[in-house]
Amino acid sequence: MNRKYVVSCANLVLSVIFLSSLVIAFSPKQANAYQALPTDPDISGTVYVVSANEDKALKVVNGRYINGLDYKWYVSINSAGSSDKMIERMTLIHSAIEGWSTDNSADNPINKSLWALGTSKSASCGTICQVDSYYTYIVGITVPAKSSKDFFVYGFTGAISGAVSLYSGDNGYLLVEFTDFTSAIINLRPLAPITPNPAKQGAVVTINGSNFTATGK
Repeated sequence: MNRKYVVSCANLVLSVIFLSSLVIAFSPKQANAYQALPTDPDISGTVYVVSANEDKALKVVNGRYINGLDYKWYVSINSAGSSDKMIERMTLIHSAIEGWSTDNSADNPINKSLWALGTSKSASCGTICQVDSYYTYIVGITVPAKSSKDFFVYGFTGAISGAVSLYSGDNGYLLVEFTDFTSAIINLRPLAPITPNPAKQGAVVTINGSNFTATGK
């Protein structure tokens, strides 16, 4: 056999091995499935939708900010524990494929980035509330020991089914994660369905002459 041919084949094999190692080294890793934090038995609460006629939470479609009506949920978190607890993140799950969250991480039960969940941090603001509408990595709401904390959260109605969506909250829950690495799950209380006003919904918007349908991410 020709010596040059043998050397050439050996070099080719080494090159293939080297390139394969580069592919393995620089290939994106598979995202890990969400790991639930241990639940705190001292935490309980109530969550229910109260309206769908305010525009509070962040909404981005195709890289552009849009307007649209939000569901507004009343949240009351109760603590029977002896220590204050600070909320790090909240994720409101509507179904196995959609929901809202206070951060834009995909590390949640749905395993994808969700629509923004805005929060008022207080329930004493009446009908006009100042809302933290952007994504944040620490919500910063403190639930006092042996007490409760009430506030509102907001999520885009178009995340579910667009301009005429109905939502009674009978198949969802609020996941609350705390800075002490514990969590709580509060099921949404089923109420009468809420219907956003299609005339004000903003589920279909026109930006620079182009239509964008805001029905999910």
